[in-house]
Amino acid sequence: ENALIRKRIADNKRRMAAELKAKQAKAAKAALRKWNALSDEGESGYLSKKQVRASGVRFTKDGAMAVPMRDVRGKMHGLQFILDRSNPAHQEKIKRMDGDKRFWPTGLAMQGHFHTIGKIDARGVNIITEGYATGDTLNDASGLAVAVCYSANNVLPVLQALAKYYPKAKWLIAADDDYLCRCQYCKKQTLVADSDCAHCGKKHGKFNTGVSVAMKAAMSVDAGEWFKPEFVGRSGKKLSDFNDLMVLEGLQVVADQVKQAVTDKFPHLGSAAEPHASAGAMTRGAGNRHKLPTFITVDDAVERFVQIFDVKDTVFDRYLSCLLPKSSMLDIMPDHGWREMKTHEGRKLVLMD
Repeated sequence: ENALIRKRIADNKRRMAAELKAKQAKAAKAALRKWNALSDEGESGYLSKKQVRASGVRFTKDGAMAVPMRDVRGKMHGLQFILDRSNPAHQEKIKRMDGDKRFWPTGLAMQGHFHTIGKIDARGVNIITEGYATGDTLNDASGLAVAVCYSANNVLPVLQALAKYYPKAKWLIAADDDYLCRCQYCKKQTLVADSDCAHCGKKHGKFNTGVSVAMKAAMSVDAGEWFKPEFVGRSGKKLSDFNDLMVLEGLQVVADQVKQAVTDKFPHLGSAAEPHASAGAMTRGAGNRHKLPTFITVDDAVERFVQIFDVKDTVFDRYLSCLLPKSSMLDIMPDHGWREMKTHEGRKLVLMD
């Protein structure tokens, strides 16, 4: 009788696993169809508010931004839509959803899946963080590749998936510093570090989720480390991540903190581990023009490189004033960047004189 019960339990588990797998596969196909129907070009009040770029994202006709959710091999599994709080067309949806972000479609598999900003360095340092705006800020400040996990609960699964696929890479988790919490009794904001609520005096019962998750994840792999933003004066305001730091104190402050963290956490790597200026910073100032960035957006690539029509797989670098193999350009562009570049309105083709 016990054997029969065990068999039924095992059969039910297999059936449920098969149903979940089928549901996730259906969601993945729907997400890919939706993604292919979206536009590479668009505007979002979210990007303006956060002061970040559109890095590997797409847009709906009414101005929502879609962030892809992929696995280590680049397969699409779902989308995160980020709505614009300043857009009247989105306000009812935001109210209904109780927030400006939603995952689509229902049934998607999020665990261990992410969005990459920049190209993962298989032997160097890469960053893992929760949100899109934080990820783009960190990439812009450092030039290092960033994996966006979407939520604190997904940091550990993403790190483990990446560490397994890139066994020689190093991983620096950029934690959200959730130093404020809402007391479980009086519902007022108080400091997490103080176990007693500053308002009602009772145990608030909360912890610093972002830091706790980062610490746990970093300890799960040999090449994992973590750090958090250091603010000069947030004065009790709910500012917790590196995007908040950039908006408050500037991109250079973020760049300095990333550089310091990399130096402190991975001292054995020496100068090879040092972050590089972003492509955007490179084009704004002449001082770094002779350094190749670790990542370049499609727009920056169109501005910088000219394709030689009659010489196979060759481009002209306008900043270095020399010919380069096309592969050198592709190495610092996002995945599928060449496909997007070929249809870019600013793309240039010339004949070799």
